[in-house]
Amino acid sequence: MTRGSSHCGAAPAATSRTGSTHPRGDLRQRIDLATGLRVPVCPDGVPPHVPDVTRPGTDWTWDVAVPWWRDASAAVGKLSRRTRHVRIVNTLTQDVTVLEVCAEEPVTAIVGRYLQYNKHAKGYVWKYLGRVLDMAGTLEQNGIPDEADEMDKVGMNEHEWMVSLFLYFSDDLTVA
Repeated sequence: MTRGSSHCGAAPAATSRTGSTHPRGDLRQRIDLATGLRVPVCPDGVPPHVPDVTRPGTDWTWDVAVPWWRDASAAVGKLSRRTRHVRIVNTLTQDVTVLEVCAEEPVTAIVGRYLQYNKHAKGYVWKYLGRVLDMAGTLEQNGIPDEADEMDKVGMNEHEWMVSLFLYFSDDLTVA
């Protein structure tokens, strides 16, 4: 996930090219010059529940009780309020892996995603600045601030200044 991605879809109080606002988060709209119809703005292609405006006809309708962008059953995940990159350093093998993590994500979830790089990640002690991390807490709750805004102010790329988490092998045979 990126910090500010935007796709064709809901945008609370978004203003369309026609000047109308959509306080409920509907799709932005414009007037199609060829047909004179009000059509959704979809730069990435026509999503589900949006009529194909390239072929209007008498059967053209947009009668959907709940459009996909308001349908909770169509949700495939949650949008993070913010993401950040972390460098994970395995002190045993000296392998370095960079993961993009969500601000709301506990360290256990980060470990879960790191398992694809190291199947024994649960058998390591995870530390930051020499302190053992609380696996149930987020990075912020573990005293690891997100300094991206400060780094942006001084013109540093987030890949130049990235938090490093260090993994120390624990000879714990109970974790496989």
